[in-house]
Amino acid sequence: MNENAINAAVNENNLLYNDIDAATFLALIEKNDCLIVDVRNLHELPRFNHPNCVSIPMANLPEQLSVAANFTNIVAICSAGLRSETAAELLVEQFGTEKQIFNLS
Repeated sequence: MNENAINAAVNENNLLYNDIDAATFLALIEKNDCLIVDVRNLHELPRFNHPNCVSIPMANLPEQLSVAANFTNIVAICSAGLRSETAAELLVEQFGTEKQIFNLS
């Protein structure tokens, strides 16, 4: 999926982050400048295995937002999409429009 296709697949909303589907997610994570933030608790399975994926439980995310400093694109993921929405909102509060923030819905 090319950059234009990714942009076309993104669901723009009023929250300054974008909800994306699985196909768009898979295209995004092929980029080197994409960080995946898994906000599930550490005991939740299956774990997402990718070199640019960090596991930060939602409760710890506010203290660990600096992990995203070197990435342009940040995708928040969880089991059902609820915690990742909250994570995306926190990331927007931290980085504003400086980064592209996504929620895997």
